This record gives sequence, structure tokens and C-alpha cells, in this order.
Amino acid sequence: NDNNNNNKSSKMFDPLLEQEPSEVVCEGHYVILAFADGRQVFAQAVSRWRGKSPPVKINKRSYPTFNLIGLPYGTVLELGRGTLIPLPEGEDVIPSPMMMKTKTTTTTTT
Repeated sequence: NDNNNNNKSSKMFDPLLEQEPSEVVCEGHYVILAFADGRQVFAQAVSRWRGKSPPVKINKRSYPTFNLIGLPYGTVLELGRGTLIPLPEGEDVIPSPMMMKTKTTTTTTT
């Protein structure tokens, strides 16, 4: 009798396990915002802010997350005045180590 119960529970359908993972942020998705200094902030992408708690709070400021919806995962964002600003693809806030090596500084003494 126990074997019948085990077989039934192992064949239960879970719709979340059957879906392909999304490549873009959708309404209601939870995301982790990773900062250059190592901090990570948990947020929910929602088109409208309901209730008292904001979708995301960073440095004691609340930010809406409606503009995260539709962005590909891994998009680089910049903190703007009251908004999260997606940067163009390929652009990064922090220069790569390769860019820093190729940058030259000229010093003139008189």
C-alpha cells in the first residue's frame, strides 16, 4: 500500500517544473540586483506599486520596478533619481580590467 502512495506522489504534475525558464523579467518575477560593491538586493518586478512596502528599497530610497519588466536577465542598471535606468546592451558602469589597462595617462611637468 505504501508503494502505491509513493508512486502517486512521484507522478504529481508541477507546472513550474514544466515551463521553460524565461530569458526576460516578467510581471511578478523576483530578481536579485547585484551591486559592484558586493551588495545584493532582492526585488519584485511589478507594474503597479500596491500597499506600504515598495518593490525595492536601496540606500533607504524606494524605487519602482515596472521598467524591469521585459528586460533580459543580466541587464546592467544605473540608479537614477527615483528610478532604475537600464544601460544599453554591452555598456557597463564599471570599466572592465582590459579597458583600464589600455587607458593611458599623460603627465606634463614644467
